[in-house]
Amino acid sequence: AVADGVVYVGANDGNLRAFNAKSGKELWSADTGAEILAEPLVAGGKVYSANGLGVVSAYTPAGKKVWSFTAGDAVYSSPVKAEGKVIFGCNDGWLYALDADTGKVAWVNKDGTYAVESKPFVWHGNVYYGAWDEYIRCVAAKTGKLVWQQLGEGSRVAKGAKRYYSPADAMPVVVEGKLMMADRNMMLSILNAETG
Repeated sequence: AVADGVVYVGANDGNLRAFNAKSGKELWSADTGAEILAEPLVAGGKVYSANGLGVVSAYTPAGKKVWSFTAGDAVYSSPVKAEGKVIFGCNDGWLYALDADTGKVAWVNKDGTYAVESKPFVWHGNVYYGAWDEYIRCVAAKTGKLVWQQLGEGSRVAKGAKRYYSPADAMPVVVEGKLMMADRNMMLSILNAETG
């Protein structure tokens, strides 16, 4: 992530690092305790990171930890911000929303039944995400309530290991009211973003 001339990078060694974007000089490093596969999020004057132990943390731009939260499993889903919340998927299959300022749980959507590893997408007050349980879901960013869920096209038509073709690898994208999501069956599902 890049903000205000600083590049923030997570690494397999568990360190979140900040570098001067022009010189490449390391400004600070914070050991999070496990591999960081999620993209850091920079928003509202904070830097957020997530790691393989399920620890999601907020730091100041100078590297001071503000808060930390531990989810039910590894968090490889890059966090996004919406409605004053940091929202991310977890390998326990749930979608979590934390208060961006305090790290307190705002809501947890438990409709998913298998890992959520890709980055969610926010559009018009809703959060869209795919999970390894074969489904694409839309939940309200304010409450976490399920708006709709739809079986991914690759899973629907696959013969055999349907879960393998879940719409879960790639981040969904909404353009002009259409939700687009790719899967391992080399299929692109295009859905009405409001209704599914």
